[in-house]
Amino acid sequence: MANPQTAKEREARKKFIHARHRVVFTGACAFIAAAVLISLPFVLSSSNSKVTDASSSDNFGVTAPCAPEDTVAADTKTITVRVLNGTLKVGLGGAVQEALDLRGFITKDAENYSDTAVSRTEIIFGKNSIVDAYTLLGHFNDAALHMDDREDKLVDVVIGDTFDNLNPEKDVLTSVGQPLKSVKGCVPSDLMTNLPIAPPHEAV
Repeated sequence: MANPQTAKEREARKKFIHARHRVVFTGACAFIAAAVLISLPFVLSSSNSKVTDASSSDNFGVTAPCAPEDTVAADTKTITVRVLNGTLKVGLGGAVQEALDLRGFITKDAENYSDTAVSRTEIIFGKNSIVDAYTLLGHFNDAALHMDDREDKLVDVVIGDTFDNLNPEKDVLTSVGQPLKSVKGCVPSDLMTNLPIAPPHEAV
């Protein structure tokens, strides 16, 4: 016959163990919840850091011409773009060129840029393609406008290490007919002097 005292001790021990398990489990859940709550702002900040940086309205410190007053975004079908890969990522230029082609841009065959250590993506254009350049800018979240002395309408986009992907089409703010907003700190195009010499290219 089982000892009643032993049975009671066994039952008490079970209750004690179960109680400890509940305490440990509850404590672990509370710790995990607290950790999640504490880390969430940092995770969100990290995930949005590129977007925040990329949404900079001052052209990343590069002086650029203002968009002509009261102008709207151009139709992509009228804009000729040459994609130049300024990174060591093989095939990246071709991938971007194909993506822009699907969005209606007239694209030249992608080429490698003379410098394969470009940090930030650059959109390079002349005085006769300012509207085109601003229109193209809306498809990127990391690009800076650079104006050179070319006279034709070709717009170059040099892909840099900051490039991740094009903006989703639904987020592009320069769809055809939409008003163009000049970058912060821009200057009138006729005040843009001492412009860099455009690289050799087939004029458009």
